[in-house]
Amino acid sequence: MNSTKTDIDLAATDVDVRSAVSEKFSSRMPIFFVVVSVSLLLAIGFLGNNLIRNINTNNADIRINRAGRAAAAIVDANLGDITVNTSADNAPTSIEIEADRLEPSESYNALLDTVAGVNEGAANIFRLNADTNSYDRITTTFRNPAGERVGGTMVEPGLITEGHPAFANLRSGQTFVGEVPVAGRLRLAYLTPLVDSQQEPVGILAVDVGFVDDLGRINAETTRNTILWTSVALAIVLAAAIYFVYRFARPLYHLIGLANGLGSRESDEVATQLESAAEDYEDRGDEVGALARGLGKVGELRSMLENQAYFDSLTELPNRSTLMAELTDKFGAGDLFAVSLLGVDRFKLVNDSLGRQAGDELLAEYADRVQYQLKNNEYLARVGGDEFVVITPLTSSEGHWPNEIKRRLVRATAEPFETSVGETRLSVTSGIALAGRDGAEPEKLMANADLAMQEGKRKVRGSYQEFHPRDSQGFERQVQLVPELRNA
Repeated sequence: MNSTKTDIDLAATDVDVRSAVSEKFSSRMPIFFVVVSVSLLLAIGFLGNNLIRNINTNNADIRINRAGRAAAAIVDANLGDITVNTSADNAPTSIEIEADRLEPSESYNALLDTVAGVNEGAANIFRLNADTNSYDRITTTFRNPAGERVGGTMVEPGLITEGHPAFANLRSGQTFVGEVPVAGRLRLAYLTPLVDSQQEPVGILAVDVGFVDDLGRINAETTRNTILWTSVALAIVLAAAIYFVYRFARPLYHLIGLANGLGSRESDEVATQLESAAEDYEDRGDEVGALARGLGKVGELRSMLENQAYFDSLTELPNRSTLMAELTDKFGAGDLFAVSLLGVDRFKLVNDSLGRQAGDELLAEYADRVQYQLKNNEYLARVGGDEFVVITPLTSSEGHWPNEIKRRLVRATAEPFETSVGETRLSVTSGIALAGRDGAEPEKLMANADLAMQEGKRKVRGSYQEFHPRDSQGFERQVQLVPELRNA
C-alpha cells in the first residue's frame, strides 16, 4: 500500500469525521476521545495480527521439532543396532550408527518415504566424505518432474559443504534446526548428526516441513485481512466512536485471549472456545471476522500438526510417541498390564507383490479387525510400518491371561483380506511382555516385547511368544558376536 496516498486518504477522512462529530456530539464527545478511540482500535487490530504471526511462527517451530523427533523415532524403530541420543526434553541430538551401513539401498528409500509421509515434508540421508570434507547424499524423497527419485540409487557427492548454514554444527556433532537452502529457496529443516560409537560424525538424517515462504502464507493472509478490515473499521469508528469501540473492543480482546491460549499446552479447551467464537464472529465483515477466520486457520493448523505428531495417518491410531506417553502414565500409576507387539509376517513381500496401496489397505483393515477384538479398557497403537501394540490391563499376574489375549488377537487374521487387487491372507507374530516382570520402564518393556516377537518369528511365524530372559541373553550374545566375528 502506498503510504503517502494512505496518509492523504486518512487525513481527508479525519477532517470529514471531525466535522460530523463536532456538529452532532460537540456537547458530549470531545475530539480527543475520537482520536483515542481510533488509536485504540488500530492498536488492538495490529496487536492481534502480531500475536497470530507469533503463534504461527511458534507452531512452525513446534512442527519442525516434532518432525525431528518423529524421524528419529521411526529410524530407531526400523533400524537395528542404532542408538538415538536425546536432550533433556527428549529431542534427538545424534544417532549412533556404523559408517559402513550408510550405503544407498531400497530399505533406506522405504524408510525415508515413511518419515516423509509422517512429517509431510522431505527427508534425506547423507554420509560424510572424509576425503572432500563434505557430505554426500545417499538417498532422498525428492523426486523429479517425471516422479523418479532424485539420484536414483546413486551417491550424490558434495551436497553439503563448508559454507552451508548447518555444516559447522554437523561437523561438531551438533543438531541444526533452521532454514537451509534447497533449489534456490529456503526450507525449514531439522538435521540430526549421525555419529559412530566414538561420537565422530559419519552422516546426517535431515527432515524438513516445507518451504519457508509456504509456511508463512497464513501470516501474509492474516496481515492482508487485518489491514483491510482495520481500514474499513476506522471509518465506522470515527463516525460513531463510543458505540463501535465498545462493540469491537470486547470481541477483539476475547479473540486475542484465545490466540494466546491456543499456543499454550492447555489449548484443548481454548480450541473449543475458539470454535464457538468463530461461529459468532466469522461472518462479520470487519477485522473481528478476519481475526476469527485467521485464528480458525491457526486452530486447524494446530490440530493438523498435533494429529501428525500423535496419530498414524493411515489407521488414525495413536503412534509410537503417544504410546510411550501412555505407557509412562501407566507405570506412574502402578498399573498391572501386558504389552503385545504385533508384527505382520513378510509384509515387505506383500508390498512387493500386491503394491503399496494394497499393503496400506491390508494394514488399515487389520487395524480395524484388531480394534474390533479389543475390550473397552484395552489400548491399540501403530508403532511402525507393519507393527502394532496392544496394551491389556490385568487384575493379576497369575492365570491364563496370555492365552486369552492370543485367542482374541488371532481372530483378526482368521479370515482372508480383500484388497483392490485381490484376496490375500496375513499371519501375525506377537511378542508379549508383562509390566514389572519383563520391564520396569516403557523402553525396556517394549524392547523385551520386541525380543519376544523376533524369537517367535525365528521359531514359527504366526505364533504368540511370551518374553523369557533367555531371549534377551541370546540377543545380547548376538550383539557381542558381531564385533568379535568382524575382528576375527
